[in-house]
Amino acid sequence: MDLESADVPDLIGALADRFSEYDIDPRAALLIAAEMLAAAMAESDDVELDLETVH
Repeated sequence: MDLESADVPDLIGALADRFSEYDIDPRAALLIAAEMLAAAMAESDDVELDLETVH
């Protein structure tokens, strides 16, 4: 996924998909992904850099 053109729902979905590799409830995965995205956006204007560290 190109982070430059992705919108927030796409980013949250991508993070949730990443969590689906583990035994985590889908709702919990979405909440975790949303929290991680919010934290990355709050810390920096360079969301791409912050999200790459999450991966």
